[in-house]
Amino acid sequence: MRSLFRFRSSLLGLLCLLGGGALAEGSRHLYPASYPATASRASLDWQPASGLYVGRISRKNVLYTYAQAGEQILTGSSSVSGTTVSTLISIYAPGNFGTPGNEVLGTPVNTCTVASTVAGTPGYIPSRAAELAGPKSASGNGGADTWTPCVYTAPSTGVYAVTVQPRGAGSPTGSVATLDRAGQAVAAWEVTVRSDAASTADLLGRVFTYAFNGFTGGNNRPVTSNYYVVTRDGFRYRENFAGPTGLGVDPNGYAVYANSRGFVDTFDNSPLYRNLRGSNAQVDPPLGAPAVSAQAAEFPLFFVDPVQYAGEVNRVLTTLGIPVTPDTPTVTDPAFVNAQGGPRLVRGGSGTFSFTSNKTGTYQIVVSADGTDFDPENTRNRVLRGNAVIGRNAVGWDGRNNNLQLFASGSVRYQVVLNAGEVHFPLVDAENNPGAGPIVTLLNPPPGVANPNTVFYDDRGYVTKGGTAVGTLNGTLCPGPVPAAPTDPANLLGVDSSAVPYRNWGSGGNSNTDCAATAGWGDGKALDLWTFVRGNTVSTLDVAEAADLSVQKTVDNPTPVVGSTVTFTVTVRNAGPDATTNVTVSDALPAGYTLISAAPSQGTYAPTTGAWTVTPSAPLASGDQATLTITATVNPAGPYTNTAQLLSSDQPDPDSTPGNGVTTEDDQASVTPAPITPVAVVSKVAGATTLRAGPFPYAQTYVVTVRNTGSVPVTYSLQDTPALDPDVTVGTVTVSENGAAPVPLPGPAPYTLAQGRVLGAGAADTFTLTVTLAVVQGATDNDVCTGQAGNGLFNTAFLTVGAMQTRAFDCVPTPRLPDLRLQKSGPAFYRADQALTYTLAATSDRAASGVVVRDALPVGTTFVSASDGGVLSGQDVVWTLGDVPAGTRTLTLVLRTLPGARAGELPATLTNTATVSADQPDREASNNAGAASSQLVLVQLTKTVRNVTRDTAASTAGGGLPGETLEYCITALNRGVSVNNFAVQDAVPGNTAARTSAYGPDRGLRLGGAETGVLTSGADGDQGELTSAGGPAGAGLLTYRIGTLAAGVTQQVCFQVVVR
Repeated sequence: MRSLFRFRSSLLGLLCLLGGGALAEGSRHLYPASYPATASRASLDWQPASGLYVGRISRKNVLYTYAQAGEQILTGSSSVSGTTVSTLISIYAPGNFGTPGNEVLGTPVNTCTVASTVAGTPGYIPSRAAELAGPKSASGNGGADTWTPCVYTAPSTGVYAVTVQPRGAGSPTGSVATLDRAGQAVAAWEVTVRSDAASTADLLGRVFTYAFNGFTGGNNRPVTSNYYVVTRDGFRYRENFAGPTGLGVDPNGYAVYANSRGFVDTFDNSPLYRNLRGSNAQVDPPLGAPAVSAQAAEFPLFFVDPVQYAGEVNRVLTTLGIPVTPDTPTVTDPAFVNAQGGPRLVRGGSGTFSFTSNKTGTYQIVVSADGTDFDPENTRNRVLRGNAVIGRNAVGWDGRNNNLQLFASGSVRYQVVLNAGEVHFPLVDAENNPGAGPIVTLLNPPPGVANPNTVFYDDRGYVTKGGTAVGTLNGTLCPGPVPAAPTDPANLLGVDSSAVPYRNWGSGGNSNTDCAATAGWGDGKALDLWTFVRGNTVSTLDVAEAADLSVQKTVDNPTPVVGSTVTFTVTVRNAGPDATTNVTVSDALPAGYTLISAAPSQGTYAPTTGAWTVTPSAPLASGDQATLTITATVNPAGPYTNTAQLLSSDQPDPDSTPGNGVTTEDDQASVTPAPITPVAVVSKVAGATTLRAGPFPYAQTYVVTVRNTGSVPVTYSLQDTPALDPDVTVGTVTVSENGAAPVPLPGPAPYTLAQGRVLGAGAADTFTLTVTLAVVQGATDNDVCTGQAGNGLFNTAFLTVGAMQTRAFDCVPTPRLPDLRLQKSGPAFYRADQALTYTLAATSDRAASGVVVRDALPVGTTFVSASDGGVLSGQDVVWTLGDVPAGTRTLTLVLRTLPGARAGELPATLTNTATVSADQPDREASNNAGAASSQLVLVQLTKTVRNVTRDTAASTAGGGLPGETLEYCITALNRGVSVNNFAVQDAVPGNTAARTSAYGPDRGLRLGGAETGVLTSGADGDQGELTSAGGPAGAGLLTYRIGTLAAGVTQQVCFQVVVR
């Protein structure tokens, strides 16, 4: 089987730098000439396809060697079988090789194929004598039995990886004297560094690994080799497989490696300090996974003594970042604080230890039950372990011992230990351990280390920090007594590994299953062994008696009816661990209750203060409880929350503080009943939103509803009272109850609808009132319900339940008579044969009915059209609008005036009047009519001609012969309103020539009528011009600007022409 020893690396950065392990020098240092004849050889294993030991270590060997530029790396192997199968030795340049123990290799920079058993073949180790003699120099120098190595000259300084792969057949025999040529392992192998090609001196201490895989080929082949480990903080250890009996370890296949945590409790990734159980040779996965796991290889492992060969080893350590001189661990300023912030442990409670560390490592805190015995495996003590950081560290503690029991009250002492140089040597699937070891020795102990051979182990069952059980807690790791566990199942104080056969267990077979009865106890297990350099300090801790008191409160009815009684029950319990005295609980009833009685199961209750003295004479023992029963009447108004709280106790409580009012603590409890008040609600809905203005009388309805919204029956009375404004009168009143036939209600108000009526929970009664009303028409214009007694019919229903009265009211406004107004607009002026458009705006400030707009046609007009359905009726245009809402209705009317032939019949002012009316009387009749007036615009023009040469009279027709003079006169008569900017133009007739000086030099226009005289012909700024060219006929143009032509005024202008 396989025994697995694991070292942790001394520097996390090293894992990324190197990624693999390497043995120093070669098999001649594992199995020197002094190696016992009764011991066996573990060949260099190469079976990477067989899986990983504890999920971390691959079954192959990656060796490392430190070489400076120009130095010689010499390699060799005995694993050669004739000429058909050869050994392959590969060298890899410095770099990152992945996870230590499970490396990933790239392309080698050098390979050597050992293909022949012929003496002198490079890399071939032919015999045991040759193995011990070592290789020749690169140039061929060497003594007897030396052999010819494969040679690689390092091109640069660094750490190189080396692999030696077997090429033989069959399994190894374990023989030391005979070099077997197995197909799975290499018996003899060599990796040596020398300074130059001629040198035969080995630079011992240059070669190392992180995981050495050995394979003996069977059981009863014990191994007694030495392995050397350096921790990341520089402490150097030797692990001697021979053990104190010298008989070694009998593992079959195994791996040797080391690290700082061994196996891991994954709850916080701290060292488990226990073993793993598995069901196969690899112990993968372990029982209890994922709560438990294994740490990867971490520390470099050498094959020569790192103290004896410190010169070359220190070169390697410096390259790996490991100090060559370790620091001694110290721990200072230990302290403890409980969960409440005090300096003592309250029994049943928890707290936190703290201390200051000068370096990283692991800590161990042992709380001693008797103050003198600090044995971590003592079940009456408590051991706490984890990872320490530089500076202040905090460690939680549940206050219990290793068997999870409480410490007794009094004073205890605790020891804080900081472990440096800590190293774990896991042993995987080692069926037998006849050497009862191994022996572990600290080679560079600092001052104060009493015994450098001290080791620690714990082969008992355990429970992880997350609660996963493996075996029986502090009992056997296996379920039963077979296979037999070591005679001393644990030693946490440390044992001298060189003097005492400390880890004996019975030999057995190889089952590769979990706790097989026929197998050796180590079969299918991964066993941890560890040691460290310690710094420690001891302090005293007081453990106080404690009583975990809790208060609970209940009520017999969470929804009582107001006026009924309720019973509160207060229970105070003592969960221990100790009895308690001077216990006082407060329970003062709030204002929502009136106390009837209080009955404590023990002690006394003071109603005035609400203080319940629970233990006036006898303590409340652990596990006991006391009760207080309070009976009270439920009042109509709260508050209703009733709280009970622990006020005092002589013994501290581990999880609460009496009297602090913190509701989340278990020493305070509250209940809040939700009292039920008999509740009924009343609602009232009127059958109309406004009272009509007629006809009268008419019936107005109201619906009054009483509803029980509570969960208990109610007894109620109901009355109804109408409050009227002066313009409303009430006649008869009837009521219909829940749909029954109406019955008269005798007056006067208030009217009783129900008296002492019982209404079930959730039920409702409906009352329909019919009130005969009359409204005085036109007597008021108040239509708004104001407050609770406004104008209109204001009706109130009064509901009485017990001493409580509620009401519901509905006000129906009385009608407001409308105020109708009519406004009319039209054109300011008019003329003959013109379409006149009028706009009528009929406005009502209230809704009105039977609305009619009437427009009388004025003299001189005829009807053309009307909007909104307006029609001509006789000499009136009528719009029948009917019922209209409050607002304005806009209408349009179009009329046409008489034609020009009848213009003389048109009045100077044309007035159009319209009126609006409704069925209701109008509050203000003076604004019911609207009128629009238009002024007539009418100027009549006449034109006459007379023959001046013949001296004929002026007439509307006439002419002359060429050379004769004609005079034209245009007369304007204004029969309408005065007009402004009035002008006359006339074209000089064709075939004539204008006489621009007919009435004097440059005097071509003669005026008559309102104004007389002559005007110049030129455009010289006066009122007229006469041209001899232009105009429509091209003969000239007359222009006369009269300006303002007043009403009734006549104005004439004349000019002369010569007929051509």
